[in-house]
Amino acid sequence: SIEAQVLRQAAARDDAPIPGLLQLAHLELDQGRLDAARRVYERVIAREPRNVEAITHIGAVLYQEGRIDEALAKVEEALRIDPRYIHAHWDRTQYLFHGKRDFAAAVKAAEAFLGIVPQGPDADNVRKLMTDARQQLGKSGLAPKAR
Repeated sequence: SIEAQVLRQAAARDDAPIPGLLQLAHLELDQGRLDAARRVYERVIAREPRNVEAITHIGAVLYQEGRIDEALAKVEEALRIDPRYIHAHWDRTQYLFHGKRDFAAAVKAAEAFLGIVPQGPDADNVRKLMTDARQQLGKSGLAPKAR
């Protein structure tokens, strides 16, 4: 796409602005070019080691590669830097539920997400995931029965 060409040209400069690099990395990730995305996110982190957006999205690259524990570690790293970073809370909830099938941990992650984003479509999605996780726990006999 033209957008990708323009972003890649801008990113070719060593002093490319961070927002443009992140935009390019997100585009590469969305288009499934995981290695290209990782390289750009790593350039951001080399310049801004505490950039939670880049750290979280390296986690997304790892998750798509099936490296779920490493992806979760990146999300946790981002949350240590910024405990209110919404995207990391969202990803942690998804990875625990879909990737690890750790439903108890997914419920806790969902509660943390809802503590920051109580309303809106993302909150509604997380509430549904939380309900599904609780149902899975109920089936496995790991959750106390609701009275």
